[in-house]
Formats: sequence, C-alpha cells, structure tokens
Amino acid sequence: MFLLDRHRKKVVFTYFWLCFSLVIAAVAAEHDDEVLLVDEGEARAVLVLPDSPTGSDREAAGELQTHLKKAAGIEMEEVDPDALPDVISPEDFKAALAAGDIALVDVRSEREFAEGNIEGAINIPDGEFYDDPEGTIARLPNDRRVVFICATGARSAGAFFMVSDILYDEPELYDNPHGIQYLDNNIEFHNGDFTIK
Repeated sequence: MFLLDRHRKKVVFTYFWLCFSLVIAAVAAEHDDEVLLVDEGEARAVLVLPDSPTGSDREAAGELQTHLKKAAGIEMEEVDPDALPDVISPEDFKAALAAGDIALVDVRSEREFAEGNIEGAINIPDGEFYDDPEGTIARLPNDRRVVFICATGARSAGAFFMVSDILYDEPELYDNPHGIQYLDNNIEFHNGDFTIK
C-alpha cells in the first residue's frame, strides 16, 4: 500500500511479510530513508519527501515502489493526500468536541472508564475489537466523525488501525461518510474534565 501522510509529508510503503524487509531496507538505504520494523512481522519503509517534491524525489519514490512490487508481487495504491488524516491534533480535537462534530469512542477498560471519562463518550474496550470485530464495528456511531481515545494513544491507535484494515477489505461493514480518527496523545481524566498532554 502506498500512503501519503499530508501532515508529515511522508510516503509510506507498507506490507506484511518480514522476509521482504531486507529488500526494503536495501532500497531505502540508497535514498537515506528510514526503515521501521514493528510488531507482528510488519515491515514499513518510510520515504520522506519535502512539501514540494522535485522530479528526483518522485523518481526515488517510484523506484522504491517498483522494488517493493517486484519483491512482494503487490500493486501499490496511492491514497488521496487530501483524505482525512489518521491522527487528530489536540487543537482540532478540542474544537471539534466543543462544536459537537465528533463522536468519542473510549477504548479503555470499563473500570478505567468508570473512574473518569469525557462526557458523551461511549466505552468500547479495545479487546472487543479483537474478540468480535464485525459486531463491534457495527456499534460505532455513523452520524459524526468517530475519534478513538484512550489514556496514552496506544490502544486508540490499535483500535483505529484494526477497524481501518477491516474496512479496507470490507467497506460495506460500516458506512460513515464523516470518517474515523484517533487521538495520539496522553489524556488525564478528572472530575468530568480532561487534560491532553
């Protein structure tokens, strides 16, 4: 998959066979790119492009894409750079929450949620997305943009990417034209209020 992150101006090539990671590393090294190896054998090469890519920048991106296609036999797909970003910033989060434009899905445990939460948030512990993905996705609101939150950003990211991966293959499972995002920040919950760090 060929992804363009419009905030960090990075082109991200992702596929899921660790055996091809050395190919990615070798190609990326030629262009001074960063290579990340993350959980579950996923290999991710990140090619950093400037705000206004030159011809040589695009050539480097094309070369990396060609090598990955040969190695993995996978067609890369370019995602619309104007699409909703995966991560919502704290500033946009606060503004959208105040305007009532987002539906919050708190993926912390029931105990954590009971100890403190953001008013209006619904609690769907992240484990439920793994135990019953389709049933849990069906419970998500679809009248507003959905934002996943937790205490640190880790579980919200996990829920977001699980839902995104499932919907990539089965978009008919969830129809929400407003999109989904997650907050990648620490949140402290106290007395019905919250602080983002």
